Amino acid sequence: MSTVPSPESSSAPTPPIAKQVPTERTHHGDTVTDPYAWLADPKDPEVIAYLEAENAYTEALTAGLGDLRSAVFDEIRARTQETDLSVPVRKGNWWRYTRTVEGQQYSIQCRRLVRDGEVTPPMPARFMRSTMAPGFLLLSIASSVTMTTHGVWSSSMEM
Repeated sequence: MSTVPSPESSSAPTPPIAKQVPTERTHHGDTVTDPYAWLADPKDPEVIAYLEAENAYTEALTAGLGDLRSAVFDEIRARTQETDLSVPVRKGNWWRYTRTVEGQQYSIQCRRLVRDGEVTPPMPARFMRSTMAPGFLLLSIASSVTMTTHGVWSSSMEM
């Protein structure tokens, strides 16, 4: 039994239709015509309006699935271990691993100098993304490099 209205139903919403604006791009001698290239501009008011219409259409079609969506989300969350530790990897004289903590959006990147006879590393953090960009919705660490002397760590970030 479906809780989604059938497309034949008179009360079914009409899906938004994206306009087509043929745009040609030539790369390495090949020309490609993309009628939907205009959707690539996230700041264009027409793109925003179209995406809002798509979201409204989707919400209208799936409105009856709210309880199911919540139940599936709750079940997945109940089965997910939010506080966890990756398997430590030894690189040179350093242990490297990541930790996740319940309620935090980002993992904690860790490294620890290997001590004589040490089998597993203790838990000091190299950096914690959750404290690096408070108030931002996203902090993306594109790459990170530790110099061979292990005294310098470098990264590129986007906030």
